[in-house]
Amino acid sequence: MVSTIGDYARFAQMVLNGGTLDGRRYLSPKTIAYMGSNISGRIGRGAGTLLPTRTRFGFGLGFAVRTEAGVSFAEGSVAR
Repeated sequence: MVSTIGDYARFAQMVLNGGTLDGRRYLSPKTIAYMGSNISGRIGRGAGTLLPTRTRFGFGLGFAVRTEAGVSFAEGSVAR
């Protein structure tokens, strides 16, 4: 995907708004929840792991998600 930083900022704002932007719904609340939930299982300690702590994170649709509290390299909520 190729875009501008402005377009990505609008996309990120839409995600933060729960799927709406400028009064229009683009993604359902269920889709937004799925994007932020761990759908990959635990990411192991193998070569090529991109996440800093390697085993305490999973991956949703486009986002890394924490699977354990208190181990974040950034602000966010714990995936259940």
